[in-house]
Formats: sequence, structure tokens, C-alpha cells
Amino acid sequence: PQAGRWLRAAASNGDPSGAYALATVTADGTLTPPGMDPTDQDARTDEATRLYLSAANAGSVPAQVETGLRYMQGIGTAPNRVEAARWFREAAQAGSAIAQFNLGALHAAGLLSGGTPDYTAARPWFEQAAAQGHPDAQYNLGLAAAQGLGQPVDNESAARWLAPAADAGIADAQAGLAYLTYQGLGVPQDAAKAADLYAKAAEQGHLIAQNRLARLYVMGR
Repeated sequence: PQAGRWLRAAASNGDPSGAYALATVTADGTLTPPGMDPTDQDARTDEATRLYLSAANAGSVPAQVETGLRYMQGIGTAPNRVEAARWFREAAQAGSAIAQFNLGALHAAGLLSGGTPDYTAARPWFEQAAAQGHPDAQYNLGLAAAQGLGQPVDNESAARWLAPAADAGIADAQAGLAYLTYQGLGVPQDAAKAADLYAKAAEQGHLIAQNRLARLYVMGR
């Protein structure tokens, strides 16, 4: 109760981190706002969304990211992709790699362009997130380069971006880099290294990697 009292005081005085903390402990059930039935999950969700929005308006970057996600998923509010993108952009411009990736993903999925994927708009956001080490952004850049999505096919660039994503444990990146390595596209051909990458992806349940690894065993490659 004392924690809630002081967090509410901080939030009401416009402190971004206090507002974000209040929203978080409300969302996860640690604190229940005064007068609220603690078993009313809908009321809790709505209040948490309101608090996150307040914290976002106060300048909390994590709250801006969370607000964007809630608008995107319709949590405690009606789904609104435009508002989601607006809050992701606020956080992305403040340097949030998560927001940069999310904004890129919205463009890549065509959710901001009438259903038509816009990789040209997505790439700068993926690049900013990837430069901060965001593995999913690195994978998406590698995929776009390998498949020529919004750009000419560039296997060297694809391998360069897929490598750190593969090191981070992303199975799709491991399988993609394995294919490039086995074929010698953008990197020196190396069947043993490709097999190792396929094995890592296969152990995570990647079906294509499992199939290709089995074929390498059959061929003795």
C-alpha cells in the first residue's frame, strides 16, 4: 500500500519512471488501485493501459513501447495500428531498439500501407535496431537481402546480417545462413559449417533444417 501511495504521487507529479512503474505493478497484479475489485481482470487491464498511456505522454520510453503494443494488440483499448506506429516511432526516435524493430515489422508486414509490404520503409528501422544488436532485426535484414525484398539480392549482405542473428540462437537465421554456406553464396562454401548450423536449427525444431541435415547425413557431407 505504501508503494502504491508513493508511486501514485510520483505519477501524478509527472515523473515518467514513477508512472511507468505504477502501470507495471498494476498490470501484473502486484498492486490494486483503490476501489478496484482485485479479481476484475478487465478493469485492471483497462487501468494499466490508461496508466501506460499517461506514462508514455510523460516521456517514459518503455511506456511508449508498451502503449504501442497495447494499441497493436487491442489490450485495454481498441486496436489502432496508426496509434501503435505513432508510439513506436516516439520510442524509436528516443533510441529504443525494440520500438525500432516493431516499427520496421509493421512496415514489412504492410500494416501501414494497406496490406502491401513496404520493405523500403522498414529497412531504416531494422538497420537502427540491428546496429544495437537486436537479433530479429538482424534476421529480417538478412532475409530481405537474400530474397531481394525491396532491394537487389545481396548474398554477402545477407550472410553478414544472418551471422549475428544465428549466433543469438534464431533458428531461421541459422537455417538461412546454413543454406548460404552450403551453396557458397556470399560466403566461402563449407559443407561442415553448414551442417553445424543446420544442426543448431534442427535441435530447435526447425523442420527445413531437420530435413536438410538428414540429407547431409545420407550423402555423407
